[in-house]
Amino acid sequence: MSELIQTLRRELNDTQRIEYSDEELLSYINRAKDFIVDELLGIRSPLLLKQAVLTPTNGSAPLPEHFAVEHAVIANGVPLQSSPIPYNLGRDSYSVFDGSLYVNADSVLLYYYARIPDLSFDSSIDEPLALFIPLLIVLAVMFAKNRTMIPVSLEPTFLQDLRRKIRDYSLRNTSIAMSAPVKFRAIRWK
Repeated sequence: MSELIQTLRRELNDTQRIEYSDEELLSYINRAKDFIVDELLGIRSPLLLKQAVLTPTNGSAPLPEHFAVEHAVIANGVPLQSSPIPYNLGRDSYSVFDGSLYVNADSVLLYYYARIPDLSFDSSIDEPLALFIPLLIVLAVMFAKNRTMIPVSLEPTFLQDLRRKIRDYSLRNTSIAMSAPVKFRAIRWK
């Protein structure tokens, strides 16, 4: 993380630590991370897809940490149908409600999209976020430079370009190994 913060400092011409604290830069990095994750969730990118085996008790099981939205729920090898309410569920349906999965099965395989937790000074930047380091830097610098301005929406063509780049990176990198830390590389977003 310190390497990423130093890169931001160089981009912001603040290597002497006069204008920005490390805590402030970390908050901009997390804002940039949230923007990227929201876009990946919006396109249901496989980069955020995870799986968990849940064992419900009394018809419900708590959802995994960082759960954002379900992709599929499978019981006994059969995909279940989503129901908007967690009442009167049949053997072939489930419901996600208030932090729990409601289902009439002893065990289910949950495929879900997960949020990436906030980064800290001790964090390593793992995949899939490591794929977006150049964009993370661009966004964090933009947030830092605009900290004293009244928040305005992003310029539409700039926003479309960001979304296109996130989508393209996601599509090109859907078969990555998602568990190994990646060493930080300072490269420019193109």
